[in-house]
Amino acid sequence: MRYEQVSVPKEVAEFLEENRKRAQAQARQDKRHLSRSEFETVLPPIRFVISQLLPHGLHVLAGAPKVGKSWLSLVA
Repeated sequence: MRYEQVSVPKEVAEFLEENRKRAQAQARQDKRHLSRSEFETVLPPIRFVISQLLPHGLHVLAGAPKVGKSWLSLVA
């Protein structure tokens, strides 16, 4: 089958090119796999600072002034 070239607006051409690149990246990603040892790895249970709410690790408590960030950190 033979296709005829057509002229398209620049925005459409850029969109189609990005879409093609995204599809190629997805195809490459689909080929990745876990090895047997990675698949069988048993991870330790998650430890929580606040039960079922805040796991151990780095967290940022941010918000507008006077909304209770200090009180939340003191109560927890």
